[in-house]
Amino acid sequence: MRGSRPLLLRILPPRLRGSAWSRLYHPTVERYHGLFSEAELHFAPSVRMCVVPGDVISDSIAFTGIYDLPFTRLLRRLAIEGGHLVDVGANLGYFSLLWTACKAGNTVTAFEASARNVELLKYNVAENHFDDRIEVCAKAVGKVNCEMEFDPGQVDQTGWGGLALSHSERSERVPVVRLDDALANVEQIALLKIDIEGADTWALTGAEKLFREKRIKHVWWEQHKPRMRELGIPEGQAADLMRDAGYWPAPQGNPQADLVNWYATSL
Repeated sequence: MRGSRPLLLRILPPRLRGSAWSRLYHPTVERYHGLFSEAELHFAPSVRMCVVPGDVISDSIAFTGIYDLPFTRLLRRLAIEGGHLVDVGANLGYFSLLWTACKAGNTVTAFEASARNVELLKYNVAENHFDDRIEVCAKAVGKVNCEMEFDPGQVDQTGWGGLALSHSERSERVPVVRLDDALANVEQIALLKIDIEGADTWALTGAEKLFREKRIKHVWWEQHKPRMRELGIPEGQAADLMRDAGYWPAPQGNPQADLVNWYATSL
């Protein structure tokens, strides 16, 4: 049936769906092509997303209705409390849509630098009638206002693109904005989420005033060490910045891993 998930993935609890999907259904994506045009979010059943078959993020959303369960749970808890989400690296809109659906009055500023993602992001926002609550900014976020090269990554993956220090055959110039400037008129931010493939520290650096004025309550970012080394970003810089601003940063997993998420909240 078009748009119907396998029965097992409908009845399993969320914590088991990801492993079941990857073991049993990942190799059979083409058989379930209909799931990708109107993927239902598990924690917001009224929301539908158009996603990309074969893309790691999209496959998870299409088959399980969930992406990144640990952060999804945190986001839902904060979204129920309410407020404004700043979604840096919004991809196709999963977190922005979920935040908006959780509580009437919730709003989002969604930054996405990949041109191929922005089109679907805007489509998903419009199809769910969230145009008045989610602002899509087709820009990268960094430590200075400028233009930089952006490498969109592999053609079949939506989440592997990122800022680059040099031009390549597939890179494109994109505008880069500082959060201090882009969000100057936003009084309070309930959650700042950053996932931009190694450049997260630059985005945090560009929000120095927002942190100093305690206008951001919760922060979640990714530490992608291989990409950070390519960009010349020291591993400990983000955590130091947060501590200096009066926040308490903590790794969400093995801090020695190449890829680890961090969470911080104001003291």
